[in-house]
Amino acid sequence: FPEVGSADQQSTELQFNGQYGPLDFVAGLYYFKENGENFQHRTVFQGPPGPAHPFALGDFRLSQKMNSKAIYANIGYQVSDRLRLSGGLRYTEDDKTASIVINSGLIEDTKTKDWNEVSWEVAAAWEMNERLNFYATIQNGYQSGQFPPRPFCLFGFLDFSQPGNVSQPNCFAANENVTATNFEVGLKGTPTDTLQMSIAVFYTDYSNLPYQVSTTEGGGFNTVNIIVDQTSTGVEWESAWAPTDSFILYTTLGYIDADVNDPNPAAVAPLTPKLTASISPQYT
Repeated sequence: FPEVGSADQQSTELQFNGQYGPLDFVAGLYYFKENGENFQHRTVFQGPPGPAHPFALGDFRLSQKMNSKAIYANIGYQVSDRLRLSGGLRYTEDDKTASIVINSGLIEDTKTKDWNEVSWEVAAAWEMNERLNFYATIQNGYQSGQFPPRPFCLFGFLDFSQPGNVSQPNCFAANENVTATNFEVGLKGTPTDTLQMSIAVFYTDYSNLPYQVSTTEGGGFNTVNIIVDQTSTGVEWESAWAPTDSFILYTTLGYIDADVNDPNPAAVAPLTPKLTASISPQYT
């Protein structure tokens, strides 16, 4: 089923930054606007339209308008020659209007929703010696809610007496804010003249994470949209080893354990392998 899409994005940012002795800061205003749509042509799996396939037109168009505004500030303070502390706040407002047209107008619906969130960060960086730096951060992140990208569940709300032929409320509804709190400690630097490295250990706690879960049943499959909580624990390593002026060996190694808190056994973290690694030699 061929699919095409387009998006028009505009963003504007006004930023202030400066330094006064041991104190440094950055603050700003941010605005983002996007208009986009996605169109899927008729499928070939349902057969031609007719009495045996009354809903076989099979096309849909999803369009969305989004506006995002934010104000933020981050302040750092050099406590000593080796220790720097910092903290930041960000307030964000988002609003989205999404419209869906399924089967050439058989089903139509439009919904609007807005969100707001305060996110924050605290961090410390300690220069252990001339070669190594240790850091620790606690960060809170935010993503506005999302409307279902494939709302074929609307066929379960058919009501030809209602505008758009669907009853209200229905499954074409946006989820709440997605939030994540990340705890991370790490070490980076050049422990030897030939080795540059960084290693980090992290724990991330997600809330209201939207998942789309598909399972096979009968002669086809069933796709449902669910909201889950998830925790991820992991370790990441990056290094560049240059034993000579002509040769560099880049390596990465990552481990992540993602635990999805949902009774649905098919709800697993997508595209999240437990172990990743790469080796990239470079000779010049």
